[in-house]
Amino acid sequence: MHSIKNVNMDRRNARMPAMKCLRFLAIFLMGLATAALASPNAALAEPALPGEPCEIEPPRDSQTGEHKWTPQERWAWKQICEGREADFNQLYGVTLDPKVPEGWNDDRKLSQTFLETVLLDEDKPFRTEITRKGVRIIGAWFPEPIDLENADLDHDLWLIRSRFDARVNLRGLRTSRSLGLKGVAAFDEVIFRDAEIDGELNLQGAAFNSTLNMDSVYVGQHLRMHEAEFADVILNSSEIVGIINMNDSRFSRKLQMDKLQVGSSLFMRGAEFDEVWLAGATIGGQLSMTVSSFAGKTNMEELQVSRSLWMFQAQFREVTLDGARIGSDLVMNESKFTGKLSMSSIVVERRLLMARAEFVLPIPLRSTKVESNLTLSGAKLQELDLTQTHIGGELRFGPRVPSSGESRLILHNSYVDTLEDPLDAWPKSLELYGFTYSRLGPSLDVREAEWFLSWLAKDESYSPQPYQQLASVLRAAGHAEKADDILYAGKERERTELKKAGAWASWLWSTLKLVLIGHGYRIYYALFWVVGLVVLGACVFSDTRESARERMLDGLAFSFDMLLPIIRLREKHYRIDFADYERDWRHPRFFFKGTWRPARYYFYMHQLMGYVLASFLIAGLSGLTK
Repeated sequence: MHSIKNVNMDRRNARMPAMKCLRFLAIFLMGLATAALASPNAALAEPALPGEPCEIEPPRDSQTGEHKWTPQERWAWKQICEGREADFNQLYGVTLDPKVPEGWNDDRKLSQTFLETVLLDEDKPFRTEITRKGVRIIGAWFPEPIDLENADLDHDLWLIRSRFDARVNLRGLRTSRSLGLKGVAAFDEVIFRDAEIDGELNLQGAAFNSTLNMDSVYVGQHLRMHEAEFADVILNSSEIVGIINMNDSRFSRKLQMDKLQVGSSLFMRGAEFDEVWLAGATIGGQLSMTVSSFAGKTNMEELQVSRSLWMFQAQFREVTLDGARIGSDLVMNESKFTGKLSMSSIVVERRLLMARAEFVLPIPLRSTKVESNLTLSGAKLQELDLTQTHIGGELRFGPRVPSSGESRLILHNSYVDTLEDPLDAWPKSLELYGFTYSRLGPSLDVREAEWFLSWLAKDESYSPQPYQQLASVLRAAGHAEKADDILYAGKERERTELKKAGAWASWLWSTLKLVLIGHGYRIYYALFWVVGLVVLGACVFSDTRESARERMLDGLAFSFDMLLPIIRLREKHYRIDFADYERDWRHPRFFFKGTWRPARYYFYMHQLMGYVLASFLIAGLSGLTK
């Protein structure tokens, strides 16, 4: 045991010199690192905290020792380095409007070289000396082109209420922070194409007199474009994780946002637009166009909106929404559409509201699906085509605002769960072929058949389907009598149409059904015929010699027996044969006397009518004539 301890002690003693060497080497390296960091010219100099004096002097010429930067650039750097805003408006005591050329002088000029040195130069410590507040320059003038293409920024960059006379190229710029051109005026093209900004991009209050190209831009937070002025704007295929705010802005030319992806909402309220293209765009929240004006075409074909699309109290010219999908409500209340509005094949997962809106041209709303209600209360329209549209809730009308000319509603092969409207709210002309619905709302359910008939008459082209559909709904609601009235009126209208078309054979057949059994809905018509024929037959029989001989002076039983087909009530009735005789002018009813046997031939007809009446009665009771 003792020998083992000695061996272990020898091993530890052998390792001690090596461990001492390693400790010494580590302490030496740490000392070198500390010295390097403490050096004022070190490449990794620690940035000053906001408010601390700036230790990095502006660059000088190595030979002459003169400053490379202008006095205003040196002053701007001192403000940036010490974590303050470089506010030229405050410095000179005058706030200038970037859109107005008066007042801008050389004392506000900043160069491309200055920006590039401060933001990007890896060989000098300026970039690393910027505080956490980033670069904030206010009221500066950039007369020469700015080129930060493919730049990587480590800090916020805010150029506020400044003036850009030449092209600004930020294409492919990447930053993990925010970028702002708030309140600036740009008189040439500004390019953000393919830029990646993890923070927000703020263009609030800016004025862009030329193209603003933000094609395929990525913004990790919000894109703020409100209270600004724009010419052409390109946002195609861009991705904005937060919101886009365009409220109260003015777009004098085309706004292109095809295939745009917005993680939250797109706000376009109270703004002025010319052409707007949103085809294939995806909006993760709501899209609001409330109280805005759109002077040109607005193309939102195949738009995807996760929440509501608000087009409330707005002015539109031509709008295309074909194939769009709205995750909640589509609201067009109190808006005016002076051009074509196309909304075929759209899906609205809640309500489609068009109350008190004005539509100058016909509206194709074909093959559309509305999960809840479609409301047209007080809408002023020329024509609304709802062919093959599915409405899962109510089709609501309200007090109709008269349009110039005849308003028209096309409902071919469409479906509505419930019809509901106040009295006389429907358009003047309807096309109801193939229109189906499950129930009537409370205001419709209590109306008389005459109102429904006038409603069906709004469709000038006759088809039996609308009458049958309405009757089935009324019957299911417990209004069987009203349902029969509707079906009877439908058959009468069919008979009228047959006469107009010159289909005389069909018209005659329909007339027989009407006269004999009321098209199957007035079966009691046959009873009138039976009573009439029995009485007439009795009169004819009572004026014959056979009636006296058989002692059946009233003839009612004989006449009734002759009228019944197949069934014989009394065999004696069938053994009577009316004989020939000459006319007797002395008989008070001489016109029934003669050798041509009028009674015999009358009862031939009498029996034949019995078969006819029985056939029609059976057909009517079985529903074959309906």
